[in-house]
Amino acid sequence: MFCIAGLARCALINRHISTHMAFCLQHTPFHTTKAMVKCAVIGNGMMGCRIAAELALAGHEVWLNGLVNLASSKSMIAKMIQELITDGKLEEAALEIVESNIVYSTVLKDCLAGADFVSEVIHESKRAKFLLFEEMDPLCSPNAILSSNTMSLSISELAEAVPGREEFIIGVRFLYPVLLIDEIEVCLGEHTSKTTSERAKSFFAAMGKEVKYKMPGNDTFRRLDPSIHEIKQSEGAESRRVRLQEQETVERRRLGRLGSHQHGEAAEEDDDDMDTACCAICLTNPKDCVCMPCMHVAMCVSCATELKKSNPRCPMCRNPVSEIKKIFL
Repeated sequence: MFCIAGLARCALINRHISTHMAFCLQHTPFHTTKAMVKCAVIGNGMMGCRIAAELALAGHEVWLNGLVNLASSKSMIAKMIQELITDGKLEEAALEIVESNIVYSTVLKDCLAGADFVSEVIHESKRAKFLLFEEMDPLCSPNAILSSNTMSLSISELAEAVPGREEFIIGVRFLYPVLLIDEIEVCLGEHTSKTTSERAKSFFAAMGKEVKYKMPGNDTFRRLDPSIHEIKQSEGAESRRVRLQEQETVERRRLGRLGSHQHGEAAEEDDDDMDTACCAICLTNPKDCVCMPCMHVAMCVSCATELKKSNPRCPMCRNPVSEIKKIFL
């Protein structure tokens, strides 16, 4: 039995941590619209930069990997976002969100460490992609989803490069322009598991993406009819404006609560504040478990049970967890 009294201060601090910092951990489905996950985008060409920006804009921690020209990639992303802001297709907050959520690195191991979703976006070469997947395999978390943005290769064949991980391999094709089109194509391989398919669907749905599935063997790339292309861009821009406004509202409330707490004032609570008392993974059940040794009260017993099946990390600080204790009130 673990006494709650010694964790009172920790629990109080946790109530003032924004839920968008929650981390959807290994072996845990992407089933929340507010959790941040670590994403790795491998390939810093034009499409890789756009995918990284899209993931970052959704609030995820994104590591963009490339062998060269990372400074140019950073400038390209900033210019792209600023142009969309100038055109009225993105809110002013978009640039700060994207820049704060992307880490640029030439070290593949660092990019892949702890990543839940990996997007391969290198040049269209079967040999190059096979070699990259072979290199990534031992560096990725056991349950990480590995995706390829290939336009011509078979996902089933690509999965052969990583024996034992075939169930976690999918194809993900973002439609251009990535930041304005909400539709994406998810291509399944012959061995892609239903669990992986559902995890990917939930992950992209939380970003406001509409998933179009393609079954194994159907590798034809879908192009939008020019007559509806502008309509799709307008719809995508509007949905992003709404999501960014919601994020700004949540952040203002969070900062307001933190400011009140720092000055010893009682923080006002309302119905929208209740989710801070909920599990950082499922955002439904109350927090009743503590991670050791970081002492974060972060999740419910149900999610803790699933978490312990893999290499657990705390949803709040992402440090390794040696033990998870149930709190008895």
